[in-house]
Amino acid sequence: MTDHHFGKLGWAPEVGHDYDLKIAEHYFENGVNRSIDRATGCDIAEIILPLGNDYYHFETRSGTTEAGTPVDCDGRWAKVYQVGIESMLTAVERCRQVAPVRVVWIPGNHDYVSSYWLCQVIKQAFSSCKDVTVDVRPVGRKYHQFGKCLIGWCHGKDEKAARLPGLMAVEKPEDWAKSTACREWHIGHLHQSKSLHWMGTHESDGVTVRVLPSLAGTDAWHFANGFCMSRHATQCHVYDYEYGLTAIYQVPVEEVAR
Repeated sequence: MTDHHFGKLGWAPEVGHDYDLKIAEHYFENGVNRSIDRATGCDIAEIILPLGNDYYHFETRSGTTEAGTPVDCDGRWAKVYQVGIESMLTAVERCRQVAPVRVVWIPGNHDYVSSYWLCQVIKQAFSSCKDVTVDVRPVGRKYHQFGKCLIGWCHGKDEKAARLPGLMAVEKPEDWAKSTACREWHIGHLHQSKSLHWMGTHESDGVTVRVLPSLAGTDAWHFANGFCMSRHATQCHVYDYEYGLTAIYQVPVEEVAR
């Protein structure tokens, strides 16, 4: 669920379709539920739910990003943050019905601070739950090893995609050596689905960088600059402890809009 942009405003006569706080809430809940439904046939050991990646559209009361860039906003800042908190609490509870949940904070360029505090709220809300783990470490790149799989996350604005495979090898050398089935990066920021593959000396050294799509609608600035051609969707990735990636379930915006 990358780049959801709670609080973004898109007006249909101006950009082709509406996107506001209520729509964002509806899309997020349905996106989580549909993703879980897709994977119900799997024996799930753990659900990893990245949090951040521009979960919120703006950072300040004046409606600007972390860098101070003005953006089109829907609703008062307190209302936007409240809806974001409630949506994330509901998502974690829904995932807990299936398997233990690991929430991983991935800071974005729109919501660096606000998504951190949201992650702290989730950590406190589930502090007594042994089946919920929250990673709030203040580092932009996170990793998780699952059997022979090594997955990395970052927002994708600062790091060049071509450098990510090398960073994974340098920052997690022991996990890299154990992860012979699958080494992948998941990044957002670009709101589009794309798969980039880098090969090492041997085929087993390949690293895939996945640029993930977003369910968020388009605002006036992105529409005016032509950044409106990507397919709106979210994806659920299923990894096997021994064999690596076994499935990618895509949930298109038309389905969550129902």
